Amino acid sequence: MNTIKNIYIFILILLLNTSANATKYYVNAETGNDKNNGKSIQSTWKTLRKVSSTTFKPGDEILLASAQEFFGTINLKNQFGKKSKPIVISSYSYNNNNDNPLINAKGFLNGIILTDCSFIEISGLTIKANGGKKPKKGMRCGILYTSNTAGKYENITIKNCVIKDVFFENENFERGEKEVKTANGTQSYGWGIRFLMKNKSSLKNVFIKSNRVEN
Repeated sequence: MNTIKNIYIFILILLLNTSANATKYYVNAETGNDKNNGKSIQSTWKTLRKVSSTTFKPGDEILLASAQEFFGTINLKNQFGKKSKPIVISSYSYNNNNDNPLINAKGFLNGIILTDCSFIEISGLTIKANGGKKPKKGMRCGILYTSNTAGKYENITIKNCVIKDVFFENENFERGEKEVKTANGTQSYGWGIRFLMKNKSSLKNVFIKSNRVEN
């Protein structure tokens, strides 16, 4: 009887340890260092590049310091949360200021790009991407979801975000008369939130809630 009881206790401990494996990663543009482990407010990462080079587990949270500006892009590829434990990109309160952190993707094609991902939640961020260095053709997006590998993907949530000032071209660029009279045009433009599925991929359960896209 004691043996069975010990087995139950062992299974319970194993389950508790499994649920506790999720990690919060903190990113602070002012005080961080990419050589840190990012796992506490006292040991924060500094750049979005470090975020993009990390593989996350279900339930992990990527938390940007509130009211700070982060230059670059978050680029997640083949990252998978779970239904009850999505991978979260959001913020944490810093210096008693709860304003959204700002991702400034000037010179990059996307503020956030998710490729072949499932169970990802983005919340409470501001993103802008106003011109800068660019390829000859493409598009510039605040948030882009896309697929490179055929598959079935699911559960992408974007909520309480502000996406503004997303322009492919630099200020004072002028488009021809014919171009501005078409629905989508033939040139490159800025987009707020875009989902672009390729290679016979599918995506289900997309939730876009209480966001503001402007300019």
